[in-house]
Amino acid sequence: MEDNRYWVWLSEALPKGSHSVHRVLEHFEDPKAFYEQAKAKKETALSLLTPKERTGLLQTSLERADRILEACEKHGVRVLCQRDEGFPEGLKQIYGPPPLLYIKGDPGDLNADPLLGVVGTRKAGELGKRVTGNLCYELARCGITIVSGCAVGIDEYAHRGALKAGGRTIAVMGCGLDVNYPAKNEELKAHILQHGALIGELPPGSEVVGSYFPIRNRILAGISRSILATEVPPRSGAAITVEHALEQGKDVYCTPPLEYGAPRYAGTLKFLRDGAVPVYDCSDILLEYYKWFPHKLDGEKTLALIKEHRHPSGKNLHNFDLSPTTSLPKSRMLKEKEKSSGADRSKPPVPEAVGEQAKQLYAALTFEPQHVEELSQACGLTMGQTLAALTELEIIGAVRMEPGKAYCLA
Repeated sequence: MEDNRYWVWLSEALPKGSHSVHRVLEHFEDPKAFYEQAKAKKETALSLLTPKERTGLLQTSLERADRILEACEKHGVRVLCQRDEGFPEGLKQIYGPPPLLYIKGDPGDLNADPLLGVVGTRKAGELGKRVTGNLCYELARCGITIVSGCAVGIDEYAHRGALKAGGRTIAVMGCGLDVNYPAKNEELKAHILQHGALIGELPPGSEVVGSYFPIRNRILAGISRSILATEVPPRSGAAITVEHALEQGKDVYCTPPLEYGAPRYAGTLKFLRDGAVPVYDCSDILLEYYKWFPHKLDGEKTLALIKEHRHPSGKNLHNFDLSPTTSLPKSRMLKEKEKSSGADRSKPPVPEAVGEQAKQLYAALTFEPQHVEELSQACGLTMGQTLAALTELEIIGAVRMEPGKAYCLA
């Protein structure tokens, strides 16, 4: 708690988004050492700041930090300082890094979890809201954490989609975590706290200031692995978030404009023209996230959704009973068809463009569907290794999935 006083003091003494925070933490062991030299008006400390920042810093007291910490305790808010274990590494690298984050709820592991930032306009159309909600539902169901800003419009539907899936979602707030804004989303924030967290750099009691939101967006981009933009007008807060993500070297996904010529898609269209990844369904994001976070995503659900979207058969996998026995009637039908046709079904050669485990699995596959657990045991692979290998083979069209978690040669 003693150390937190100086971190909170530093956060309040310098403007939000100031890069002087980075310079201070580069030159001083901790904020306490900087505080002592700054209050003594030592040039070694004050030379790191602009004239305006010096004035604000000298007027900020430790008592203010104490009052903030008391408010945090009252409202169940914890302080995560930049040098604490678990502070997002990505935020340390951005321009104007925050000295700390205020957190309410459980954000999970901000360094290791698959976080996807979702942004868009407050004045969203009904189709854009539905598309955003559906995408976030499917992505959260596979294990991706949805990060957004808890505003009305696209943000709200991103959070609600994740919550409907029972997934984790994080709201990056532009006010104190105890402030009821936007009032319309009070109930939504309560649900987020049950399945995720509210985070931000503003202390409890901080009211809404419109000019802060563009600054807030650097945090949303900084903690996310990538950004998904759905309805983004030009010169908007969502567009600024995307720009932050691009500056930070993050991938940007965009849904193609859903309404021809609608101004709220003008920003999205620009990013697509500039090389953003177009998103036609959730598999466009899942394919990448499964490469980055194979141990974090639900392999079975991820594979099923990729199969459903990338190899459509006119059937919806969610309508099937996915118990092991469901594949038996299908297997018998296939067997009878093979007998009656008398066709030569010789096995194609092992694909060269896959890994060793995929080749091993391919050798065990036949034209008759086999349950994924049988394949796992036959090859001596874990379930995760088996699903990852099957994904490789599916992407190149070498195998196909049948109802009941069964796989066969394509």
